[in-house]
Amino acid sequence: MLQKDFPVIVFSLLKIAVPMALVPSLLTPQETLALLKLSKVTHLFVNPKLLDLARVAVKEIGVPEDNVYIMGGQVNGKRNGGSSS
Repeated sequence: MLQKDFPVIVFSLLKIAVPMALVPSLLTPQETLALLKLSKVTHLFVNPKLLDLARVAVKEIGVPEDNVYIMGGQVNGKRNGGSSS
């Protein structure tokens, strides 16, 4: 399910020329980790359903968990990356 905030984030980053990588949600944990390492991720916008995978990945690659933003939902203790409805 595509969240309405996702395209806003993507097009906003493109407009201001921020390097970004789209990470498919159907990858295995090992593939996700490899892709995040390769793309040198500094921030991550994730769906709440993928938060556990994101937490493991950012810990492994050394990205602060404060740089993980939730899109399309609420999770206690996490900043929301969009305007959750």
